[in-house]
Amino acid sequence: MHQQETTYWCGPASALQAIDYIIDNNVPSQQQLANEWDPTNNKYGMNTDLYHGTTSPDMARAMNHWIDTTWYVARAEDNYENLWAKLVFAVDYRHPANILVNTQTLSWYNGKELTHFLTVRGWHDWSSGEREVDLVDPNWNDTYFGYQNYEPYDNVYSAVNSQSWRENIVY
Repeated sequence: MHQQETTYWCGPASALQAIDYIIDNNVPSQQQLANEWDPTNNKYGMNTDLYHGTTSPDMARAMNHWIDTTWYVARAEDNYENLWAKLVFAVDYRHPANILVNTQTLSWYNGKELTHFLTVRGWHDWSSGEREVDLVDPNWNDTYFGYQNYEPYDNVYSAVNSQSWRENIVY
């Protein structure tokens, strides 16, 4: 779990949570991830400082560089079942997904609205038919930061779907 070091580094912090889970060595810092993408100068970041925010395609590219793979892709998803399948796939294959959300529908935000990245670390599909998602919130504010387990999938879907006009899942 990594708390974002600035108010706009939720992308680097979320990416770092996944990278740190997957690899044991050569883990970048949030600052390295917030840097510009500039292979000429050995900078493999997400352009976060440049644009004062992170795009999902920049996140996927930087994550793939740091874990030396091509697993991660950024996609726009607005279908309820397809999003669930992608989250389950990512978690089951031990490659945590990052989702871009509007926090308004998430229970621990109590209606507060932010555009924000979260890391998906688990899921539950209960026999009752209820689905829940385990998340890690890198928010710089301690009120929101931390593990958020058993969040109803309907809340998560609404939060992600509100960002479906752009790539809202990196998995």
